[in-house]
Amino acid sequence: MDSRQAFESNGLTGERLAVPKLALLLVLYSCAFILLHDMAAFWGVGTVYSLWFPPAGLRFALLWHFGARLTLPLALAELTAQAVLGRVALGTGEDLLFAASIVCPPLAYGGAVLLVRWRSPKDRTALGVAPMPLGLAAVLAPVLGSLASLPWHILRGTSPAMDALPDAVASIVVFTLGDLLGVLLLAPPLLWLFSTFPRIPATPAPRWHQWPETVIVLLLGWGAVVTIYSAGLGIRLHPILLATIWLGLRFGRIAAWIAIFIACLVALPLPAGIFEDGQRITMHMMLACIAIGGYLVGSYSEAEASLRRDLDRRDRLLFHAERLKTLRAMSVAIIHEISQPLATLSIEARYLARASADETTKRAELSSAAALIERKTTHLAEMVRRLRSFGGRGGDAPSLIPVESLVRDVIGVVSPEAQAARVKLKVVPAVELVVRGQEIELQQALTNLVRNAILASPRRTVAISARDDGPGMIRVDVINKPIGGHARTHGMGVGLIVARTIADAHGGRLAEEVSAKGERRFSLILPGHEGVLDDAVEGN
Repeated sequence: MDSRQAFESNGLTGERLAVPKLALLLVLYSCAFILLHDMAAFWGVGTVYSLWFPPAGLRFALLWHFGARLTLPLALAELTAQAVLGRVALGTGEDLLFAASIVCPPLAYGGAVLLVRWRSPKDRTALGVAPMPLGLAAVLAPVLGSLASLPWHILRGTSPAMDALPDAVASIVVFTLGDLLGVLLLAPPLLWLFSTFPRIPATPAPRWHQWPETVIVLLLGWGAVVTIYSAGLGIRLHPILLATIWLGLRFGRIAAWIAIFIACLVALPLPAGIFEDGQRITMHMMLACIAIGGYLVGSYSEAEASLRRDLDRRDRLLFHAERLKTLRAMSVAIIHEISQPLATLSIEARYLARASADETTKRAELSSAAALIERKTTHLAEMVRRLRSFGGRGGDAPSLIPVESLVRDVIGVVSPEAQAARVKLKVVPAVELVVRGQEIELQQALTNLVRNAILASPRRTVAISARDDGPGMIRVDVINKPIGGHARTHGMGVGLIVARTIADAHGGRLAEEVSAKGERRFSLILPGHEGVLDDAVEGN
């Protein structure tokens, strides 16, 4: 598992635990929860326990890694830990309300994880692609957790600040900030650790090309913060928000999380005495915006990249399947095309054997028979080469391809099918025209167009020509006159879609025209290369 997969922590699946392991996990969680809970008191303000609540990050990481089935055990573990330390006594109604305020947030966290896991497989957009569900759940869980505790805070009414609903809502908003920072700062590294334990993770290969830009962006952001502070305008983290979003958009969640971590590392340790409560809340609200914006943008960027990789992989499979389909469709004509030279070779070889044994045979006759065998063998070898090239996977690197060579190879592949359909292939030489691209894919696209024209125009003529089409572009035309003049005929399905996809991938396009005479013209328009490259011509 690489670092990116480990950072996702099992995607949308949960890891099952045996009962002894579950019991041990709950004991360790209770101890860690109390430790982090007491540490969070340093960031308390007003009636809110903490503006940074790291236990929320631990809770979310466990629920995401092991699944929503762990929700009730974690809630009971938190309640038990508080009760063991004497912070919860279930003797009065007030105590029961306090216990409810402890249990409800974990239950809400589990509900958020369950909701995202249930909804994500049904979402066909980037929001349903890993790691986006993790980012959405990391934001949704703290919000639902704070909302779940709101009714109990209102009912308790033990603090004068909680007597009015607006004060309670304001307190819950600040409570949400603390949970958001706890989840987005602590959960990502915990999920990575959970995914690699108990084996020692392999050190991921660093992406060195990302570090210079990351360092420059962070230096510019913090430089702007220092400049604003030096001007007497206070601590303003808005440049860090922009820098974090930029890094998330460019390099994904890991770069965004590094920026988030640095911002929290600078801002969180600042002593409470240098800020008023309102200033501290404002600063933590900006930290929450940095964390949410950076992590969600980074997650979305990775999800989009994952979608692009999946589409590219599917395109490759589709291209290969279409080539195999084309070869199967042409198999009868190919067998016929090969059988004739083989029969000729057999006859000529027998004649050559008899003639060489006969002393009266003239040397010129022997040379003529040998030359015929050589020509037929060369023809068969060339046909096999083209078919092998056409049937191979299209993974070749982009190169300069003479259009004349491209057309010649396509004609060599489709000529047996054209002969079987009694279609005459008329080729206009494309001298000094060169395109750049993946040869096998372009051969596939042009083969699809020619085959479609052959299937639509039996006993007629299909013309293939190429010409300049404006600055930097070359047009390869396939012209035929379909029987009946229908706009869509047999063979214009997946093959045409594949041809259009290949053209788009090469920075070109596929154009279609119908003349007044009923002739159909499919044009493969591709980026060209100025002039003729001898190396490109010789290599083909």
